[in-house]
Formats: sequence, structure tokens, C-alpha cells
Amino acid sequence: MNDPDDALDVLLPLRTTGSRTPLFCIHPGGGISWSYSGLLNHIGSEYPVYAIQARGLGRPEPRPASFEEMAADYANQIRKIQPEGPYLLLGWSAGGLIAQAIACELQARGERTALLAILDAYPVKDVAFEEVPVPTERDVLVGVLDCNLDELGDRPLTYGEVAEILRERGSALAGLTGQQIEVVVQIMINNAKLAVDFVPGKFDGDLLLFNSTIDRGEDNAGPGTWRPYITGRIESHEITTRHDRMTQAGSLAQIGPILAAKLAEATGDTETRNQED
Repeated sequence: MNDPDDALDVLLPLRTTGSRTPLFCIHPGGGISWSYSGLLNHIGSEYPVYAIQARGLGRPEPRPASFEEMAADYANQIRKIQPEGPYLLLGWSAGGLIAQAIACELQARGERTALLAILDAYPVKDVAFEEVPVPTERDVLVGVLDCNLDELGDRPLTYGEVAEILRERGSALAGLTGQQIEVVVQIMINNAKLAVDFVPGKFDGDLLLFNSTIDRGEDNAGPGTWRPYITGRIESHEITTRHDRMTQAGSLAQIGPILAAKLAEATGDTETRNQED
């Protein structure tokens, strides 16, 4: 990238070379998709990889009013790179919901999605919460800093202080300014609210689902939660990790080989893969 601000663009190229169909990775709740770069260690170099990031990270923009609005926008971004299908989509957390919405949007445009892969995401309205939780600013900061409430103490932190803590810890988000962290927090809160209201459309295809197994809540989230919204097969894999660590190295070491095989299958590349094996 020629400019550091390019790292906050809506369309983020992770690998632009390769002769196969590109994989498009959709941002999680906070809007930043940098963590998907770890997939490059597991996906063959013949696959270009692009990430979609939330609007508003690099410059002020209105926040979307629904995941459907977001999906239409992101479908347009994807088609700038790949005008025609079939498409390969992946999303983690809120990005999984948005990826399914994009697949439905592309479907409505007459295009096919050959691979829809979701990392630990479920339709919120179909998960048995007594009350669907929307995170507070403090909740989001706990997630951003990967700490607990006791560590933060009672004193409110400024966003500048949060940025300094991230730099001291060598966080992947250490390059963000306090102002940018504030934007990430607001994007995450907005996406959590949109997830509560989101009712998925029906996708005419298969779903590849990866489920975290550590520190799961008492809700009923699982592969069956997606059944009303997927007409094809739901293939589910359990990943030994926490939800918030689905794109860290240890998790991707479990996800990567499965995803690589499914990419080959979806793009008709099984012969090449068998030769490599």
C-alpha cells in the first residue's frame, strides 16, 4: 500500500496475484479486516484474497442502517474486482451475517456464490437470549484491549490512552490513533444493533460453518440455527478456540486446511490439489 490510510479502505487487497477466483473476507463487528491476513499462510498463492472493511474507518461517512444496505454496497465493491460469479465469501462474527446477506444480494442479481464460509456467527433473532445484548462502549474496549473489566478499573479511559496501551502491548491494532479507535468502537456498537434487527434471506446454496468451542454461552447457537436460511447442505466444524480468537494463528491452523480444500472444490481445482498432495 502506498499510503498508510489505504489500510482503512473499504476494499483491502491482501493478495492481488493468482489465477483462481478471489476469496472475499467480510469484516467482523469492529469493521477492520486486517486479521484475515493470516489466511494467506493456508490458502494457495493461486487465490487472490481481498478483505471488505466498514465505511467510516478512513474518513467520515454515514453509518449503514441495515445489514442489507451494507450487503448491497459490499456486493458492488466485490464486483469491481470480479464482475461475474461464482463468488467465494467468508465472514467472521458480524461478518458472517453480512457475508450471508451478500450471498443473498448477489443471488438476487442473478449471480451464484460457490462458497459461503462463516466463522462462528449465527442469526441473532434465532438465538435464545432472554434479552439480546448490545455492547456498551466499555464492553467494546474490553474486547479491543483483550482484558477484563477489573483490569480497566473504575476510571474512564480516553481513546488516546487506549491507543497507547495497544502500542505498549504490540497489538495488531497498535497503528490506530485514539480517534480511529473511537470510530471502531462506534462501528461495533452500530453493527451489534443491526445484528439484532437482521433477518437473513434464504440462500440457495451450501454453508461451511466453523464453530468455536471454548467459553461458549448458554444460548442455543449452532449449525441448526442457520437451517431456515440455507437451502443446501450445512457442513459444520468445531474449532478449539474462543469466538474472539477465530482469526488468530492457532485457530487458522485448524480452519485453514479445511477452507483450502473447500476452495479447491468450489473452483474445480481438485486435480491441481491432488497433484500438490
